[in-house]
Amino acid sequence: MRQYKITAFSVFDENFRAIQGIVETKNKKYFDTHGINYISFCDDLDKYSSSRMSEKNKKYWTKIFILKNLLESDKQSEWFFLLDSDAVILEDKISLNIFPNLAHPEKEFLACETNQAYNSKFWNINTGALFCRNTKYMKEIIEDIVNIAIQNDFFNEQPIFQQMLSQNYKGLSDKTAIFPSHAFNHEGVFVYHACNFSTLDTDFKTAIQKKADFLEDKVKSKDETDSKYEKNKNEIEKIKSLFSLFKLKNDTIRSYGELNPSSFLYNPGGYDGAYSLSEKCLNKSKYVYSYGVGIYDVAVKFDIEMCKIDKVVYMYDGQVDFSSKDKNLVFKKENVDSKKIINHIYENGHANETNMTLKMDIEGAEYETIYYSLDNITKNFNQIALEVHDLLDIENSREKIQTFEKINEYYYLIHLRVNNYGKSIENFADSLELTYVRKDQFEKNEIDQVDIVYPPQQVKHVPNCTILPEVKLNWKKN
Repeated sequence: MRQYKITAFSVFDENFRAIQGIVETKNKKYFDTHGINYISFCDDLDKYSSSRMSEKNKKYWTKIFILKNLLESDKQSEWFFLLDSDAVILEDKISLNIFPNLAHPEKEFLACETNQAYNSKFWNINTGALFCRNTKYMKEIIEDIVNIAIQNDFFNEQPIFQQMLSQNYKGLSDKTAIFPSHAFNHEGVFVYHACNFSTLDTDFKTAIQKKADFLEDKVKSKDETDSKYEKNKNEIEKIKSLFSLFKLKNDTIRSYGELNPSSFLYNPGGYDGAYSLSEKCLNKSKYVYSYGVGIYDVAVKFDIEMCKIDKVVYMYDGQVDFSSKDKNLVFKKENVDSKKIINHIYENGHANETNMTLKMDIEGAEYETIYYSLDNITKNFNQIALEVHDLLDIENSREKIQTFEKINEYYYLIHLRVNNYGKSIENFADSLELTYVRKDQFEKNEIDQVDIVYPPQQVKHVPNCTILPEVKLNWKKN
């Protein structure tokens, strides 16, 4: 990966002093760790503004005026990274350099979408975190934006950028790389931007205080999580006892729900909505139970692919709304537990079905649900695709051990994938995607235990998050 010379900067006027105290220590630490020049603009900001703009709007434009000044005066930096004052960098393992490297060489402006859509809304960008290449072309674009703002006294820069992109002003859209909102903006694993409290919709001081409180909680939570995992490094024997329950068997699998981003859209945040299933077992299934639908447009890609191969999919999630004209996509807004999963089977008239497929990603509730229901539902599901979480949380390891012991009574593990959004300790990962097949689907001489080596060496592999380091496993069969 090429190491570009990047200058990052943020602007804190007098209204953002409380927020500055929360985010700047963490942001500075990140930039220092990665050798990135960082400038905090907080004094004498009027010299960067224009007296021709109203006092109300001028403060929102300071960051763009400063970007214009940097483009005019800095001859060393290759890229500038603008980070809003209400944004904090949470993950220091991710390199800022990865984003210019992911973009095509001709791109000079990088931004994130305002939402999680991966298709028609790709010019609806948020300018609270952006990359600008230090070129004559971008200097002219920023100058044009500033002139438009001064002439029309616009409230902020975002609508102007959006309009220029939609009209391909001076070829700007051709020079722009658009990333999903979670890549380096919004509620991402890398950057958290508190833009959910708008100063447009709420009293200004109230909105600023809400931002400060929310960011403080976010930083505190992140620090506590990091501290917990550091502590758990001393409990490696307990971790080993849990992971010894994963014994991988051979089988032919196929992945469903993989995301194929179009050429103009980059997906560095990855995607964990795909599931690998046994083709042998899936061919016997008429029905798929899908627990945990997700909030993103692409989260139902797995369910839609199941429909395309003539499966009826029963989808359950109490946190989202979903509707479809396809009669084979049956959605109910309801969470799952050990009693409800049994009730769902009876409600749908499937008590006598013996070869259904179960997919479950319910953010930590899987252990209670599986442990207390499996004796009753094993006869109904010939395979289970399951995402498991918090494996490195030693305080609750007994519950997890009991759950996997229970699963191993009835099922073989045929697929394991690391979700690298989670933490790792040595040879172990906090979150795994697992596929289990019921033992009666195979003769004993059909299935052999194999070593678990990750990432896989012989197959095409895309990690859940391409901007985070890959977690490597090497567990020998025993």
